[in-house]
Amino acid sequence: MTVIRKVAIIGGGPAGLIAANDLTRQRDQNWEIVGFEARQSLGGVWSDNPGTHMEAEQVFPQLGSLDNLEGPLTPSQIFQYDSPLVVNGRIANLRPLLTTSEKKPMQLTRRSRLRDGVIMSKKSGLYDDFMTNAPGQLMKLNQKSNLKEKKMAPQTSMAPLVDLAQVKEQFQQFEKHSQSAGCFRLNTCVEYLDKLSPSKWIIVAKRSLPGAEHEEWYSETFDAVVVANGHFMCPYVPFYMTAGDSNVHEFNKNFPNTLVHVRDLDHWYRKSLPALKQDLEKAKRKVVIVGKSFSAMDVLKRLVPLHNANSNLEIIISTNTPPFPENSANPFCWFDKWLTETNKVTLKGRIAKFGQRGEKPILQFKDGSVVEDVSAVIFATGYLYTFPFISRSLLESYRILVSPNPNDPSGSSSNASRVSGLYLHTFSIADPTLAFVGISSNANFQSFSISSQAIAGVWSKFNRLFDQLQPQDSPIYDSIWSQVLPCVQEQLSWAKERLSQTGNNGAYHFYYPLQLLESHWLRYCKPLFPTEDKEGGLFPANSAELSQKGLRRLQELFYQAVDPR
Repeated sequence: MTVIRKVAIIGGGPAGLIAANDLTRQRDQNWEIVGFEARQSLGGVWSDNPGTHMEAEQVFPQLGSLDNLEGPLTPSQIFQYDSPLVVNGRIANLRPLLTTSEKKPMQLTRRSRLRDGVIMSKKSGLYDDFMTNAPGQLMKLNQKSNLKEKKMAPQTSMAPLVDLAQVKEQFQQFEKHSQSAGCFRLNTCVEYLDKLSPSKWIIVAKRSLPGAEHEEWYSETFDAVVVANGHFMCPYVPFYMTAGDSNVHEFNKNFPNTLVHVRDLDHWYRKSLPALKQDLEKAKRKVVIVGKSFSAMDVLKRLVPLHNANSNLEIIISTNTPPFPENSANPFCWFDKWLTETNKVTLKGRIAKFGQRGEKPILQFKDGSVVEDVSAVIFATGYLYTFPFISRSLLESYRILVSPNPNDPSGSSSNASRVSGLYLHTFSIADPTLAFVGISSNANFQSFSISSQAIAGVWSKFNRLFDQLQPQDSPIYDSIWSQVLPCVQEQLSWAKERLSQTGNNGAYHFYYPLQLLESHWLRYCKPLFPTEDKEGGLFPANSAELSQKGLRRLQELFYQAVDPR
């Protein structure tokens, strides 16, 4: 009898689907795999359709519904706000839930919560004309299975990048032909994850069927857990999530629909942008973009042509970090160069205060300058690593922590944070029956396969050795784990070396150029893969060339949009 028999996968996006597929391929294991997906369909952020769910709650209106803002908000506070069971990262009394099951759940009255539209949003940031920022050949959901996938042939206008329709078609084909897709329970959110005993995990899940008046809560135990909730679960909202007296909450209440996060761009493009175009015919308008991320570039592709056609539009970019075109480690250093040379946008530092003068909104910046009568402030500030459903005490004891923002005295995390406590961005060093897929993604799906194949190889090898050796050191079985993974000291040494290469920030999980991913990460993971996966290649032979070609095409498309001459 093996120890790892029942596996939970949290998240039905590309990371979760790939994990389910790689685990299912281990035919000799016969694992019982249960996937949890909060949305109505699989695909994660890719499940959204532009133009749908226009009535869905949005980030800033939801945050504005709070009566008061007392200190920086954390993702866990937002996720658990008004929860009937989870308080301060724990469930005080699990006993009533231990008698429940998927078929015999506890019914509680359904109600809206703060997290609706913030963390648990129906919208995912997709919009018309959305395209990948990596070539289609680096966006493949599977490498080894016999799925009859439709080849992702790029449109000539954006090749080698691909559009949203082609990515969604791949998900549809995957779901249609993959047995692993059937293991997921839709409309089911994991509310709580903790260790019930040294050898068992407990999940508390909530099923919310569309149109139902009640939520169905139940518990279930597992031998191992894959966390694949993605990196786009919680928007990073500076000022709400950082310390300081910025007055953002009062501003948000007084000037609704002025602040918008890129998560809600589909709504802004369809509702607010047309109104802005009309206003430009009559008066000057100012739009501030917070951040200079890839999302900011995409917004500029819409706004700069308006500025070119009508000088009444002033575009301002607020950023904590001045452009640094010389930084060749940044794949978008060309964008920093454009920012230093263009006269189409005005660069400013951090916003210090949100305020009003009379009935009009104003922004005061760190340098003391003031911008009056702002039409929109678009937060292109990305997302946070967060696991708000995992027991807070377990995260602390396992040292799986999201690093603090060094510029925030409150110690809050930011979009530049990293996750600690993991070996190879994948295995909990404290407990390898807890694993993660998607922490390191490099904007391509094959990166998910690196983690998922390592997990499949490690857990299946553990089971085989357990059957052969019948160890007596229950319940931890160090005698087996020591033959499957490097010792804890070696795992910590790997993490320490990686930290010395990148610093304590998000670059820890990112490899550029792509060759570094193979030499600094894949080569450590491949020996852990199942035997049949060790010889094959996850990436095309010309992947490095493809990656660079994709980056060049992004640059070309940006310049075509903002300066079509």
